[in-house]
Formats: sequence, C-alpha cells, structure tokens
Amino acid sequence: MDRWATLACTTIFYVSASLVYLLMAAGLYSAFRHRKELSCKTVMRVYNVLQVVTNVYVMYELIGYYLPPNLFGLNHRQEFRIERAVFMHYLLKYADYLDTFFIIVRKKDNQLSFLHLYHHSTISMVWGFLLQVGCAGGTAGFGALCNSFVHAVMYSHYFITSFGIRNPYKIVVTNIQMVQFFTCLAHVPAVLLFDNVIPKPVAMIQFVYQSTMVILFSQFKRRTYGSKGKSVKGLVPDCVPAMEENGKKKHK
Repeated sequence: MDRWATLACTTIFYVSASLVYLLMAAGLYSAFRHRKELSCKTVMRVYNVLQVVTNVYVMYELIGYYLPPNLFGLNHRQEFRIERAVFMHYLLKYADYLDTFFIIVRKKDNQLSFLHLYHHSTISMVWGFLLQVGCAGGTAGFGALCNSFVHAVMYSHYFITSFGIRNPYKIVVTNIQMVQFFTCLAHVPAVLLFDNVIPKPVAMIQFVYQSTMVILFSQFKRRTYGSKGKSVKGLVPDCVPAMEENGKKKHK
C-alpha cells in the first residue's frame, strides 16, 4: 500500500509540475505581449555552455554501458551509476524550461509551437516515472544517452550561432534529432524480444511517446524545410527552441 501511495504522490508531483510550467508559460506570454523584448545574449550563452557541459557529463557516465555489440544495453542490471546519470538527465528536463522563458521574453513567438510545449511538459513525467518504478538503471539509460548527445550538439549550435555565425549544417542538427527518435523506436522491439529486466509495459510507454515525437517532429520538419530540404524563413527546426541570433544588422 505504501508503494502505491508513494507512486500516486510522485505522479501528482510530475503532473503538477507540468501544469505549472504550462500556466507559467501562458502567464509570461500574456505579461510580455505588449512589452519590449529583452536581450538575453550573455545569459543565454552561459546557459548554452552549462547545457553542453552537463549533457556531456551524462554521456560520459553512460557511454561505457551502451557499446557494440550490445548497443542498447539489453539485460543490464539496474546499476546505481546508470540510474544516477538518468536522474541527472531527468533534472535537466526542468532546467530545459528556461528555453521557453527565453523564447517568450525575446518575443520569438514563432518558436513557441505545440511541439515545443508538448515535449517540455511531458518528457519530465516520462523520466520521472521510470525513476519512480525503478526501471531507469538498465537498458532505459540508452534513451538518456541518445538525448544527452542530441542536446550537447544542439546547445553547441545555439552557442555558436548566438555570435551571429551562420551554421550551414543546421539541417544536420535536425536530422540528428530525427535519428534519435527512430533509434529509440528501434530500441523498443529489441527490449520486447530480448531484454528480461525492463517490464514490457514500460517499453510500450517508450514506443507510444517516441511515436508521438516522430509524428509531430516530422510535420514540423516539413513545414520548416519543405519537400526540397530548404529552410523556410521564420521557422526553427528544433523541438526545443533555437536560441540563436541571425547576426544581421538593421539598416537605418
């Protein structure tokens, strides 16, 4: 009974945190609707560097457990070091809320998409659930490794472009994100067929969530690049906001 009570309380926390995030985003958007945009270049650069460093550290903690031929880490025990790294990855999902703050105060409304809000308000619940039920220390850490790598690449991209440097390989960053989603989808049947540690329903949760990300991100990518792979002006092809400056000076 105590276990179910604890699970219920933590579930309420995860859901409440997501609802508070959405309410705060709505309130902040309303507050800045008629205000002048803020310049956050220095703060954002520090934030980007911290994101890169912390995500690289999570990768360092996890990389040794997910190498060929057992890339997915199938049948890994629920080791404390993996769970500790996943817990740090989970905490970073709350730090990612600052992405939304920067979007709103800089009045980059085109980046405040449904995909952005959906991803930020749900991903913390997914990782929190895995930690709560004791399934974050084995093969589940593979997803944290993939996502940490993607975030390290993305925030490096944001840091570089914040200086007005155009990245000609921006679409590569987007494609890396797509590869992440499909790799995590491929992880599911491997777990269902060959892993004897992670409960099968947990694997299905990953399948459902990653499927929604593939669908939403594919739609966003088509709107951003079109059928010919060319970037459409004004759109940003990332599921978290591209906090970059275009480096163009306004002519008087």
